[in-house]
Amino acid sequence: MAKKIRLFSVVMAVIVLFTSCKGPILDVGNLLTPPVFFSEQNKIIDALKSSVGNEIELEYPSGGDYRSAFILYDIDKDGSNEAIVFYRLVKPDMLQNMVHINLLDTKKGEWVSVCDIIGEATSIDKVAVGTFLRKREILIGWNQIRDREKKLVCYSFNDGMLERDFETGYVEFAVSDFYGEAYGDELITVNFVPANENLNQVTQHARLIRCIDGEFKITSTTPLDIRVQGFRKCIAGKVNPAVKALFLDGIIDTNTINTQVLIVSSNGKITNPLLKDGKVNSLTERKSNLTTSDINLDGILEIPRQEELLGYNEVPESERLYKTVWQTVSEGSLAVSSEMYIGSSIRVAFDSKSADKLTVKYTAARNELVFYEFNRSLEASQNALFSVKVSEKELFEAEEGYHKIAENDYTVVTAKIINEQSPLALSLDRLEELVYII
Repeated sequence: MAKKIRLFSVVMAVIVLFTSCKGPILDVGNLLTPPVFFSEQNKIIDALKSSVGNEIELEYPSGGDYRSAFILYDIDKDGSNEAIVFYRLVKPDMLQNMVHINLLDTKKGEWVSVCDIIGEATSIDKVAVGTFLRKREILIGWNQIRDREKKLVCYSFNDGMLERDFETGYVEFAVSDFYGEAYGDELITVNFVPANENLNQVTQHARLIRCIDGEFKITSTTPLDIRVQGFRKCIAGKVNPAVKALFLDGIIDTNTINTQVLIVSSNGKITNPLLKDGKVNSLTERKSNLTTSDINLDGILEIPRQEELLGYNEVPESERLYKTVWQTVSEGSLAVSSEMYIGSSIRVAFDSKSADKLTVKYTAARNELVFYEFNRSLEASQNALFSVKVSEKELFEAEEGYHKIAENDYTVVTAKIINEQSPLALSLDRLEELVYII
């Protein structure tokens, strides 16, 4: 149980963080703030300073999952990692304020700077890597804004130098094996495009970019939701065990986001199956703090939405309780995968046999959730089935009829079976599987 609690604590932490596109990169920092150097990093920084001098400061990408100034990656496929370091010279000259990329390799067991190039801007948006037709690339999104798009550059390492193989504008981008046909990875970018009827008005579309005959080419495009003003989260992941897609959590207004799922079809075309008449399926719309996540830890990404618990449409909005419904994409449509009540310190998943038959009443004085069989209205629902009570560990006192089903260093969760005879009744063992401490 302790292991399960730790795992789902991590999941819920991920839910409230707003992360960006994820790629298959080995990032030794992956932090929002500069990492504490370990011994190998110290050797790399010493080699870097031996090459470019001591007056430098490291540069950390501002977004994405990988926010270290150091990336360890076997870019030349020689069987050992190279170190790619982002830094700038500490000098007042504007040119010197540009971010540099330094590639270091090991020779006779020592780190040595191999090449150093000046980047495209004074800061980095995000970084990813990919393998395109057996050629490895590092993709750097630069915070150089032109026509509201940032600049993406793909670099490969050849003959001791980092070479620019491709560049394009983007709003968001992701790299993964979206096509799944043994061609390596593909690149998907989100871009602005003028509307046909009004060139001063712009919408957004997504482009699929593949490497064909050694050249990066846009092979197909698909329109995006015309209401989306920006993106809260962009993540590549699976829609099912065999298919990867790009999930875009888009901002509709201050309080609302939705999700577009970009899939590459069997004929190599990028599609947006949840989009119809310029708008994404309304069942993906929800509050902006709920983002796409792998809530079940099964490797498949799920899209959340909130629904009022049964009976709560009749009470004042400030008193309403909600459940979170998690949805997967199946054959271009949404399918419910799980439903749960998420509180401030726990979440309780609904058993599939009773998810559409239960409601919940909360007793604040006891920090207790009581689950009832729903009967016409909240007031008429009097058949209590079980309860789940949350206590601070320091203040926890055992109560008759309550059994401990989960705990960590700070919290104890107990449950009481109230009606064992109901067809909707759950055992303590089943409740233990459904309750997780956040």
